[in-house]
Amino acid sequence: MNDIFAWTVIIILLVLVVYFAIKFLKTKLFYFSKMDSSQVFTKDVKIPIGDIELSGKLIFPKFVLDENNRPKEKLPLIFFNHGWSAGIDISMTWAPAYAIAIGGPYAVLLYDCRGHGNSPGKRIFSEQIFDDIPEVFDFGEKLEDIDPNRLGFIGFSFGGEVALSRAYPDKRIKAVVACCTPHNAKINFSRKPATFKDRMMLSMLKARGVNHKNITDEMNKSISPEFVIDGSKSDLNSRVMLVHAKNDKTISFIECEKNRKALNSPEENVLFFENGGHAMFHQELSIVASALRFFKEKL
Repeated sequence: MNDIFAWTVIIILLVLVVYFAIKFLKTKLFYFSKMDSSQVFTKDVKIPIGDIELSGKLIFPKFVLDENNRPKEKLPLIFFNHGWSAGIDISMTWAPAYAIAIGGPYAVLLYDCRGHGNSPGKRIFSEQIFDDIPEVFDFGEKLEDIDPNRLGFIGFSFGGEVALSRAYPDKRIKAVVACCTPHNAKINFSRKPATFKDRMMLSMLKARGVNHKNITDEMNKSISPEFVIDGSKSDLNSRVMLVHAKNDKTISFIECEKNRKALNSPEENVLFFENGGHAMFHQELSIVASALRFFKEKL
């Protein structure tokens, strides 16, 4: 009886610790977690991708809409790709998207990748989840209220890898912002951890489905920027902005430096932080401001 009581107390305490930890993360770590969303109009969409439909949201700033919630003129569109195991319903995704929409003004298309959020399918780190993205571009450029000649892309982590492996070579995308992106996925995820924090972050990522042992050489060539970036194509390379924190334990900063060298990125096309980690906590305002500046230059 005493054992049951003790375990009950322990479980209650653990639940309380988790609850308050989540509250802390929402209120202290994410600048935009309580952002007022009343200034944007959001429309749920379904994006056909082969055998499934991805769950998405199309965002417009209200000040450019008519009485029927339609843009008064065609808008540039920014595709927004979340990180691995994230989704469009968490504040780290939708809140920066709202800010980008209002700051443009832009339309922003958020979407849950295959197996993520409300989208069907298995969450498997494979070529298929990358190969879905050009069909998302097909969907976006055909939207009625969008200027198909002014398309941009922003992605974080997994989304950054999508940015440099799928958005970068697609000439429809005129501006690409790639945040915390590996140069060679297999090398990054199979690297020997230099510190205990490195080991913990890579182990957590492996538990969530990103296992370097499942990345074949053929797949690696398809998804890694190292094999996609062409240093001779200055027209493509000038369309890319890189964002990274030097203390990132998930994607080594060395990987970002390799991307920068491959792209021959000028100073104005990079944004590097000393701190912030993989999620780049407390750097959100700088990231949104810099992304807006870059999109305005290119779109």
